[in-house]
Amino acid sequence: MPIFNRFIPFLLLFYSLSSYAQTFHFANYGVRDGLAQSNISGIVQDSAGFFWIGTAGGVSRFDGKNFENYTTADGLADNNVSAIFRDRHNTIWLGHENGSLTRYDGNTFKEIKSPLLPKDKKIYSFYEDKAQNIWICTESVGAIRMSAEKTNSDNYTFKAFSGKEGLSQYVLSATEDAEGHLWFHTDIGVKLMDEKSESFEFFRPVGMPVGQVTSFYRDRNGHFLIGTVNGSITRYDS
Repeated sequence: MPIFNRFIPFLLLFYSLSSYAQTFHFANYGVRDGLAQSNISGIVQDSAGFFWIGTAGGVSRFDGKNFENYTTADGLADNNVSAIFRDRHNTIWLGHENGSLTRYDGNTFKEIKSPLLPKDKKIYSFYEDKAQNIWICTESVGAIRMSAEKTNSDNYTFKAFSGKEGLSQYVLSATEDAEGHLWFHTDIGVKLMDEKSESFEFFRPVGMPVGQVTSFYRDRNGHFLIGTVNGSITRYDS
């Protein structure tokens, strides 16, 4: 076979790969551009298209060009935002490094108080279940279930679940499977909630490598991806 003919398949392959190549544009934004602070804890987008960015110096709203910053002077419970979440009613929740909680209803910021919220310990994350309860995952009091009788009501009911119920004092995140079962990523592993008894039990799929769980994620197909400190990833089909 002539040398030229042997190179044709390679050239066609190179051309096909090149045709699928994409060029991405990266724009960096910082304090000089108007961002409240450079330490970012999370980003959500509201129904109007604005991006809300939680920082250690308040929350920034970004319209694609300009930043507008909000702090305790605007109603935030604290400036150091450790978690940010948007629920299905377009309400934005801010968890803070000191354990306080802020709600933004689209018009005003308001601190939501409860004796069950952690004192001077951070809020890690939020999750909204199918019953529209908001789960607050914290550093010291486990997971707190917050429910309201109606949207944007100021009358919330709080209930905490921690080590006494078999969970943990340190809950990093929560999620829900297709059947409505609640799962929690804690400092001691993954816990599954029994809704009837409101108790918790360990979950470790067969064949999962031993090691502290560092990440826990449910994908769009309902599979759980479990990462451990030793670098392994286990996929579990619930």
